[in-house]
Amino acid sequence: MNLNLKLPNIARALKGMLGRLARDHAGKSAQETGMDPGIPRVLAISKDQEFLALLRKMSVDSTWEFFQTSSLTEALNALTHEYFPIVVLDQGACERAWEASVAAVVHLRRVPCVILASEYEDEYARLEVIRLGGYDVLNKLASPDSISRTIEFAWFWSQYSPRPWAPTPPMKGSSN
Repeated sequence: MNLNLKLPNIARALKGMLGRLARDHAGKSAQETGMDPGIPRVLAISKDQEFLALLRKMSVDSTWEFFQTSSLTEALNALTHEYFPIVVLDQGACERAWEASVAAVVHLRRVPCVILASEYEDEYARLEVIRLGGYDVLNKLASPDSISRTIEFAWFWSQYSPRPWAPTPPMKGSSN
């Protein structure tokens, strides 16, 4: 493979992508584009008071703003009025199957980065969350450093990584 022939093509493609990105976002605020390199805003949907207290404490110790709600209905209402780049959805707070709850959040006009919080991790849940357009599964029993790292990576990913796929609906017959 002749790398010299490929580099100009790659450079031209990158220049075109950056030009389109600049043109598409010209004159738009960070709120309009959903890309804000400022303070990460995290919305947690949970009824688990210990988990919420941990997230609240972690937000004080870090650089992110923390908001909470106890139901998906309240969260969807908040998400239609305000943008939260990161949504931590506690599996225990889902009023319906968690797959349907993840799908409801990722189908909003401005899609947040959805993290499913669970007391256990399994590969099925992780793959299903990603297939639905979410980010990852977070073990609620993990160390605070691990939880913080997951949230910080999710924020970075939500700001700078395009989502080239369309979320797909939950598989029939899936449940909690």
